[in-house]
Amino acid sequence: MLKQLKNNLIWFINLLDKNFHLHIFPRDRIFSLDSNDLVIFKNRKLVLNTNRYGFDMFYFCCSFDYLNEHYFCFQASKLNKDLSHSSFICIIDSKNNLVKKISAKELGFSSFSSLQVLVDDKPILYFCADNNKQFSLYSLILEDIGLYSKPTLLRRDIFQFSIFSFKNKFIIIYKKSNDTSLNAVKTADFLHFSDWKLNLITAEDFVFIDNPSIVQNDSTIHLFCRISHHSALESNIISFTSSDAHTFNQSSVRLLPLHNRYERHSTAFPFVTTFDGKFRLYYTAYWGFHLLNKLTIKRWVNNKRSSGK
Repeated sequence: MLKQLKNNLIWFINLLDKNFHLHIFPRDRIFSLDSNDLVIFKNRKLVLNTNRYGFDMFYFCCSFDYLNEHYFCFQASKLNKDLSHSSFICIIDSKNNLVKKISAKELGFSSFSSLQVLVDDKPILYFCADNNKQFSLYSLILEDIGLYSKPTLLRRDIFQFSIFSFKNKFIIIYKKSNDTSLNAVKTADFLHFSDWKLNLITAEDFVFIDNPSIVQNDSTIHLFCRISHHSALESNIISFTSSDAHTFNQSSVRLLPLHNRYERHSTAFPFVTTFDGKFRLYYTAYWGFHLLNKLTIKRWVNNKRSSGK
């Protein structure tokens, strides 16, 4: 009984920020893990938590290098008084300075989804956004600090994606909005696309598979995804390997939630990249369902915010 009361108290305290304002959603956190072989991951570090920049939830993230600076890019949302969400894509530098904050609303979208940055002459941000109730793949050029171009529509009906270079082509592994599987296309210029055969050989049955992220280690391609046997509130991260980018076999890698106060339910939104001669995996740890309906805190907070208290 005392242990349960203690756990409930810890849970409630984690809903409070430094000004003792109640957060409707427990804070999401983005962590990183390092690996030499993409099989064993260790050196777990906290990258971001939601209260640092005033957000309520984290989703996808990525990193990139440009002009001798390392940048971290992430998708976040802010809870409004009516419990709707405002969606943003943010970029911070190596000193955690917020150098870009792109609002979905300002670009004419209702929300963002997946994202990735590829660097040519300038960084190009690829992202999915919701327009007229359909997510599609867009791109925009990241100009000088704080500036960016208008988005360009690349391909419709893409909700999540990962882009990687393979034999002088770009392969895009993607998920549609109302699909539980992954598909792929190839392109040389992001103007013309053709289907790319993708076969995932799994050792188990999933309710869904999503959040793809690709990285290469020598001749082996590693595909990291989120999977769940039940729902998004009980998910974890696994990987597949391939030598031809067509057939992917499920590997033994599995990153489970730690079931502590930081990862109460799930791990998701993996992004794998090379960093300082090693591989680095970023992922978001989130609580998911957290008893708000049972404790009716949601209604109480909404009334407080509406009254301006």
